[in-house]
Amino acid sequence: MKQTPDPFLSLLSACVAALAIIGPAAISMAAKTRSEKKPRTFKTAPPPKFTPEVTATFFDDARQKLGPGQPGGVIAAATPKPGGASDEGDAIAATGDAAWSKLIAASTLEDEVKAQKDSLAEVTKTPSVFKGGGNNVARVHYTELAMLFGVISQFDGEVRWKKDALGLREIFRRAGGNCKVGTDNSYKEAHQRSDDLAQLITGGKIELPKPDPDTKWSDVANRAPLMTRMGKE
Repeated sequence: MKQTPDPFLSLLSACVAALAIIGPAAISMAAKTRSEKKPRTFKTAPPPKFTPEVTATFFDDARQKLGPGQPGGVIAAATPKPGGASDEGDAIAATGDAAWSKLIAASTLEDEVKAQKDSLAEVTKTPSVFKGGGNNVARVHYTELAMLFGVISQFDGEVRWKKDALGLREIFRRAGGNCKVGTDNSYKEAHQRSDDLAQLITGGKIELPKPDPDTKWSDVANRAPLMTRMGKE
C-alpha cells in the first residue's frame, strides 16, 4: 500500500533545503575568524589519461553550449509546470515568503508543538538526567520548537500562538543553542523553557523577549538537530 507523505517531514525537508543554500556562506564567514595555520602539503597523483573515445563524449567548453548565467537557471524559470502547477518547496527556499499552508496544516503545527512537552519534561526533570545526555535530546526538541514557531509567525492563515510566535521562536532558539552543553546554566534555562511550554499549551501566558527583526532562518533552524529529528522517523 502506498504510504501518505508525512506533512511535517515535508516541512522539515523544506527548511533543511533552505539551510543547505544558506549554510555554506555562514561556514565561509566563520572560517575567516580562525587563526591561520601553516598549510599542509600533499603529494597528488598524476592526472589521468583518457582515450579519444572517452574525451569525444564531452564538450571542449560546456559554457558555449549552456550560454551565459547560472546553469539551469533560465530553463528552470522558463519551463512551466504541467497543468500550471508550481513547486511550493522551491518557492519557500527561494523567497522565504511562500504559502506554508500548502506544505502543512495549522492543526499539524499545533500537534507538533504539543508533542514536545512530555519528552522535554522528562530530560529536564533533574540536573543529573540533563547532564547525562538529556541536553542533547532537549537541543533537538527546542530547535524543532524554534523552527515551528518561525513557521507559525509566517503562516498564511489562522493558527494558534501566531501573535506571540516570534517571541516564542526566540526563547526556544536560545534554549536549543545553549543545550549543546550540559551545564548548570543550560539546565536552568532548559528546565524553565520546559515549564513555559507546558504553561503555553494549557493556555497560560509567559514572559517573552522582544524579537530580533534581523534573525535569519539559519539562526533559527539549526541543521544538525533537525537532521537528527528527521532520522528518528
